[in-house]
Amino acid sequence: MGIACFLFLVDSPALSTKWLTADEIRYLELRQLARRVNTPGDYKEKTFDGPALWAVLKDWKMVLLIFVNWSNAVPNYALKFSMPTIIKSMGFVSATAQLLTIPCYTCGAISSYVIAVFADKYRWRMPFIVGPQLLLIVAFSILFSKAAEIQQNIGLCYFAVCLACFG
Repeated sequence: MGIACFLFLVDSPALSTKWLTADEIRYLELRQLARRVNTPGDYKEKTFDGPALWAVLKDWKMVLLIFVNWSNAVPNYALKFSMPTIIKSMGFVSATAQLLTIPCYTCGAISSYVIAVFADKYRWRMPFIVGPQLLLIVAFSILFSKAAEIQQNIGLCYFAVCLACFG
């Protein structure tokens, strides 16, 4: 696919005469000029810009955004790759452990859709980001605290795995 993009993806509207009319090409070029988008010939040699990097690292909003992204990505990937192992450690055999991941992922899929619908409906993203993050904290707190005696707390730990997927 990368090779196909290299061969067929054009660099500017002027080079896309096969599927755009002259008026459409002119419109896109004017829009690029209005937005001050560089043309392919305007690119300069890439150099490292230390002051720009330092400015980004000092910006508290960027640091907060990094932590929010990590707080979402790390638990999601950790759970994604370890969920069958967690369920298997509850005492289930491999095939059953794989099948028992289906309800957890279903909870996650449904919650993703429902949360997206409500976030769009109310046009306020913060509670729909913070709420699932809090559910992740609760779910992983349960899992971490009951990890040693997971076979005695199968229902609670399975609920925590579903709750983590929901969040």
